[in-house]
Amino acid sequence: MSAVVNRIGEKVGRLTVIARLPRRTSDHHAWWWCDCECGERCIVSSDHLKTTKSCGKCLSRKNEPLTQARLKQLLDYNPETGEFFWKVVNKRNHPGGCAGGIDNSHGYWRITVDGNRYRAHRLVWLWWFGYFPKEELDHKNRNRSDNRLSNLREATPRQGQANRKAKKGSHSGLKGAFRHGQRWQAAIKQSGKNVHLGTFDTAIAAHEAYCKAAQELHGEFFCDGIPISR
Repeated sequence: MSAVVNRIGEKVGRLTVIARLPRRTSDHHAWWWCDCECGERCIVSSDHLKTTKSCGKCLSRKNEPLTQARLKQLLDYNPETGEFFWKVVNKRNHPGGCAGGIDNSHGYWRITVDGNRYRAHRLVWLWWFGYFPKEELDHKNRNRSDNRLSNLREATPRQGQANRKAKKGSHSGLKGAFRHGQRWQAAIKQSGKNVHLGTFDTAIAAHEAYCKAAQELHGEFFCDGIPISR
């Protein structure tokens, strides 16, 4: 009988071989405990290691809705810092420490769970409350990477849009204030239409008129456009 090749530590697809099982008397195959990148553990024979690339469960999970129980099985969340940490630390894609990375195009943290990518702030809501938000989640301080629980709130698209910084094309750099000839015009969007608030000698005066109207219209989602420090 030929000697069994030691495969401990070998990586095959999403699997990592971690230990060999005792030989079964009626079976000439060697059997191995394998850890999958998704966090599951499975048993695979030497012959099947040539073709088996995962535990099989994670591939089926890719098309299944993510649940709070599954998320908490894989990740811990710190509401004071807004960070997620992998509980599974011995997998190639779960090396331990802080989970996810910044999406440079939009500034949100993203985390891949069971083959699907999620924005981390939406995972916060699922982890803490047990459901994904029905519409949007708004970052109160407008810092998209700050996922502390106290910095997040559910919002409608209109409310989320209200809590935005000044548009780059405003010239003044002040929200709601736009150049109008030699003077400055104040405007606010209401029900999808721009509402004229008056024309002023300075950008600051136009901005103040916008802020007064925005406070009345948007309430807690009012935003003056000035950056907020954490």
